Amino acid sequence: MTRARGFTLIEAVVVIVITGILAGVVAVFIAKPVQGYVESTRRAVLSDIADGALRFIGRDVRMAVPNSVRVDASSHYVEFIPTEDGVRYRVEAGGGSSNILDFSLSTTEAGFDVFGVSPVSASVGDYLTVFNTGQCSNTTCTAACGNLGANAYEGCNRRTLTSVISTLSGGVTYGTGISFTATSNPLPFDSPGHRVNFVPSTGPVSYGCTGTLGALDASGNGQGQLKRYTGYATGAGTWNALTQPTAFATGTNAVLADNISACTITYAQGVSQRDAVLSLSLTITRGSESVTLYHEIHVDNQP
Repeated sequence: MTRARGFTLIEAVVVIVITGILAGVVAVFIAKPVQGYVESTRRAVLSDIADGALRFIGRDVRMAVPNSVRVDASSHYVEFIPTEDGVRYRVEAGGGSSNILDFSLSTTEAGFDVFGVSPVSASVGDYLTVFNTGQCSNTTCTAACGNLGANAYEGCNRRTLTSVISTLSGGVTYGTGISFTATSNPLPFDSPGHRVNFVPSTGPVSYGCTGTLGALDASGNGQGQLKRYTGYATGAGTWNALTQPTAFATGTNAVLADNISACTITYAQGVSQRDAVLSLSLTITRGSESVTLYHEIHVDNQP
C-alpha cells in the first residue's frame, strides 16, 4: 500500500518560478489585444458622441427657414431660424372662405386663411415669415424704401401670431384662420408657391464650439464644448440682422458634446441654384485619443 506524499519546499519554489515565467510570456501576447480593445471602445464612444451631435444639428438645420442659415467669420458658429410648420395661404377667395393674404402696399394686413383642414403646429406668440430671401431693406421696413427687405432676422417679412383658429365662419371647418400683429406696412413679397413658414416663439437657434480649441489639458483631453443656444433673440424687432451673435447673455444653452479639440463650420450658399451645403468637421479628444467626423447637410433655400 502506497502512502500519501506531499511536496518539498524546493518543488513548490520551482512550480512558482515556472508559473511566473509562463504568466510573463502570456502577458506579452495578451497585453496588446487588451489594449487594442480598450482603445477601440474609447474610439467607438467618441465616434458615437460626435456622430450624434452632428446628426442632431443636421435634423435642426434641414428644418430651417430658407436663406436663414449663416456662419460666423471664425467658422465656429452657425445660426438659423427654425420652422415648426408650413402652410399655403389663400390668394384668391374660395367657396367657403375668402380671407386672402393681401400684399397690396395700400393695405395693413393682419390675417389670412390657409388651404386644407390639417391642424397647424403653431401657437399664439409664435411667428410667421413669408418669402425669406435673406435680403435686408435699404433703411427700414417702409413702403417708401427701394428694397422692403425679405430678411426674417430683420423682421420686415416676419409677424407675431395672435390667433390660430381651425373653425371658420358658420361653424364649418374649411381650413385654418391665421391672425397676426398688424404693422404700419404690409408683408413685402408674395411667395411664388404661396407658402408661409411658422417659427417657434424661442426665435433663432445657434450652435457654437466654445472654450479653448486646438490645445489639450494635462490629461490629454480637448477643452472645448459644442453648445446649442436658443431664446436669445425674440420679439417683433430685429434679431441681430446685421451681425451674427457669438456671445449669448440671455436665453438657454445645452451641451451636445465636450472634449472638443477642433471644430470647423463652413457654408456654401448658392450651390445648385436654390440649394446650399453646410459642412461640419468635429474633433473630440480624450486621453490623447482623437476622433474626427465630417458631415455635410443639404439646405433647401427655396422660399
